[in-house]
Amino acid sequence: MAPRRDSAHGFAATPDDMVILDWLSRYSYMTSQQAARMLGRSVRPIYTRIAKLEEAGFVRRVAWMAHRPDLIVPTARGILAAGYVRRVDGRQRPDLAVPQVKPSMVPHTVWGADLAVTYHLLGHRVLSEREVTRFEVRGRRPEDYLQPLQFAGWHDPERATAYVPDLVVIPDDPANPFGIHQGEGRRAGFLDESAAFTTQADEPIVDPESGLPFRWGDIVPLLKSRDGRPVAIEVELSQKRYPEYVSILHKYAMAQHLAGVVWFTPKASIANSLGRAAGDAGIADDRFRICELVPWQDGMDAYV
Repeated sequence: MAPRRDSAHGFAATPDDMVILDWLSRYSYMTSQQAARMLGRSVRPIYTRIAKLEEAGFVRRVAWMAHRPDLIVPTARGILAAGYVRRVDGRQRPDLAVPQVKPSMVPHTVWGADLAVTYHLLGHRVLSEREVTRFEVRGRRPEDYLQPLQFAGWHDPERATAYVPDLVVIPDDPANPFGIHQGEGRRAGFLDESAAFTTQADEPIVDPESGLPFRWGDIVPLLKSRDGRPVAIEVELSQKRYPEYVSILHKYAMAQHLAGVVWFTPKASIANSLGRAAGDAGIADDRFRICELVPWQDGMDAYV
């Protein structure tokens, strides 16, 4: 994105600023550490850019809990600057709602953003629940739809609105600067799904069954399909009623426009419920996967 100047504040947004505003608008909020990771930058210059964006009124910092990183939240001004604009009565309004920080939802939102960054660094296109809702649930014009994502959400007669995945990943995006399609021009800082998975503080984690290190593709996998169909991603931190899992998985079983769903959870009890529900829902094994939510970045273990 080209730099933009806000004449009212004498502030010139850098390309990194525009990317930060875009991600914040799409994922509600992130930490500075996540923004730095997404951009392939060290965190110190990101602190400086966030301070500039806050001074210009594009973001606000929210200290939601002691000893946790501040959340960076876009304002209406920031969402408009990111390009999410609609006209109401001749006036510009944000086309994505200004996020509200609810402490009970912070871990889920932060983890969703973190997984989105990881899939992005693996070279894929990632869409947030907010984006899918914006394009596919509100009844946009057909030319506005994000091919091949049509109907990633589906209407549930038991709900007032469509059920939408937490994330949707479109594999191997040619436009992704971290993608394998970029060849020698691929940006530094990308992840390779065949590389050993490591945390910032530890050696590679070894699979006790095989004795081999886990790979990034093992920890943050995708379901492969011949035609590269999108993959739904779910983050589950709190247990739902068992019939809800069966109902949701039954809908995924029928959603042939998706390759399937990958469900991340840190809790064995939730994983067990999902595994049983998958059998009762009749979803094929190659269209469903349960993964442990593994903190890799410093501080992320506080959110599980």
